[in-house]
This record gives sequence, structure tokens and C-alpha cells, in this order.
Amino acid sequence: MILGVLAIYFLWIYWETKNKKNLLIAGLIIAFLPIIHTHTFVTMIIVAMFLAIIQLFSDIKNIKKTIFDWTWFAIPIIIIALPLVILIFPMGKHFFRWQFGWMKGGESLWWFWFKNLGIYLLLIPTAFVF
Repeated sequence: MILGVLAIYFLWIYWETKNKKNLLIAGLIIAFLPIIHTHTFVTMIIVAMFLAIIQLFSDIKNIKKTIFDWTWFAIPIIIIALPLVILIFPMGKHFFRWQFGWMKGGESLWWFWFKNLGIYLLLIPTAFVF
């Protein structure tokens, strides 16, 4: 988890300074996550993808620079992480698939979420309003 936090730190620094060196460092850190903690790897890739999309749409004037900067992030991931992902995950076995409520067992999905959310079920709409 510390590597995920460290990658977030460098993404944050990039977001403030727009220095592509920070994206390269974040990419290097994230590139080794498939063999250390796969869920953090997947999460960080999704977060970085959303950050890149937000930056692309918010800075239309500098779209080439944005793509060039995020290429520095993608290079270590393609070179280091992609071969690791191909080796680690079984192809054709549906390792990654969406299963909403996969831990619910034989009970209803609604009852599962009601039990697990408890008081937070009331607090979520209240927090959203405030």
C-alpha cells in the first residue's frame, strides 16, 4: 500500500507542477505493483486514466503537451507492467469480471447491502446534501 500512496504523491506533485518527471516516477512505481499488490495496481491505473482524461479536457490548448507528458507515465507501465500482467493473469479464464455483490452468497443483494451499510445508509444521503 505504501507504493500506492507514493504513486499518488507523485501524481499529486505532477498535478501541481506539470513536471513530467513526476509522471515518470509514478509510472515506475505503478509498473511494479502487479507483482506486489494487484488491486492497488488496477486502482492506480484507473485513477491515472481519469486524471489524464480530466487534464485533456481541461487543457484543450495544450493537448499535445498533455499527451506527451502522459506518455512518460505510460512507457514504464507498458515496458515493465504489461509483461508481468500477461504472465500473472490467466488468459481466457475470466479472471477479471464484474460481479456486483460477489460476497453476498445466497442472500438477496439488497439485504446484503442493507446489513453492511447499516447506519451509513442514512448518513450517505445526509453527507451528500451537506
